[in-house]
Amino acid sequence: MNKHVYGFENVVIGYSLSAVQYAYHNEYPIILNSDRAPFAFDMVTEVVDNTESLSRAEELWSAMLFSHGMKGLVPFGSGDAKVNITGNRMLVSVRDSFLVGVEFKKCFIFEDDFVTSENNVVLDDREAKFRVIDWIDVRVGSNHHVDELDGDDDFVKTVYFYPSSRVDGNHNKKDCVSVSYMGEEEINQFEYSDTMVKFKVQKMMVAAGITGAKKGFDAKDRQRISNIKLEPKRRVVELLTRTRYEDTDCVRYMKSSEVRH
Repeated sequence: MNKHVYGFENVVIGYSLSAVQYAYHNEYPIILNSDRAPFAFDMVTEVVDNTESLSRAEELWSAMLFSHGMKGLVPFGSGDAKVNITGNRMLVSVRDSFLVGVEFKKCFIFEDDFVTSENNVVLDDREAKFRVIDWIDVRVGSNHHVDELDGDDDFVKTVYFYPSSRVDGNHNKKDCVSVSYMGEEEINQFEYSDTMVKFKVQKMMVAAGITGAKKGFDAKDRQRISNIKLEPKRRVVELLTRTRYEDTDCVRYMKSSEVRH
């Protein structure tokens, strides 16, 4: 495998839905430089027979990638491939276990994670913007009929509720995930930490009429209700702004299409 050199007329590098769609519709092989799937609540517009419909980006991405792989057009499988491009050749490190060579006529890059090339960087004064996704376990207050809450600014912009995978069988208990948009300076500030996300989500839940579990009555025969209890589980930070590069005859940096959040 180390001595083998692949030859592609056209090849795509990336992992987003846009990258997969481009490779799928053009029947180009794709090199996946991340195994990150689209966010579970992202929606994308599809046009079928001149009719627009909304689909979950993750489901569309998964179906296209599976079909593409069955055609042999995901040559190195899933994983964080690292790519070094010189002229019309590249060296691909696959899951840090083996190295292969690739020759091509045209390479289309959607995400530049783990990619180095000879393309010059275009000066760009745009500030870095991130989407921060906080997954939260709802320990108390998980039984309700709310599916989505909208915040009043970019910090905890939207909260999605979904059936908890921590509970087996049929149930009505929900965990949640918060979506925020932050600048580079805000990422590491405590005011924007997962702890503060937890407090804001709790406040939004209370304002929406969501309560904790009933726990008997007090001395005046008033219903006692537990406070909502949330537990931050995992934070995912996605860079929304990308470095811009000049195109060459062989390598073109592409723009990803937008999805609805």
